[in-house]
Amino acid sequence: MKSKSVGVEVFARLGYDTSLYVMIGILPYIQVGLSILLITGILLQRSEESLGAAFGSEGAGGGRFLRRGFEKFLFNATLTVAALFVLVNFLGLLLAR
Repeated sequence: MKSKSVGVEVFARLGYDTSLYVMIGILPYIQVGLSILLITGILLQRSEESLGAAFGSEGAGGGRFLRRGFEKFLFNATLTVAALFVLVNFLGLLLAR
């Protein structure tokens, strides 16, 4: 516990804001949490498309796939988590300098 307060003091002496020090410490936990949510969201999504359909095979079936209800919510939530994951990792790169 004492090493953290010493780290904050050193960080403050260098002219940095101590809230930035706290953010650098919390950032890996945020990244892990977002990655778990992202993996869960991807795995929960419906995947009925075959590999041939992805490349334009004639066995692609008929119409378009529409997401409704929970599937639409899950899809939008996964997109949001993916965007947050990218932003947090970019922020980590900027703060690491």
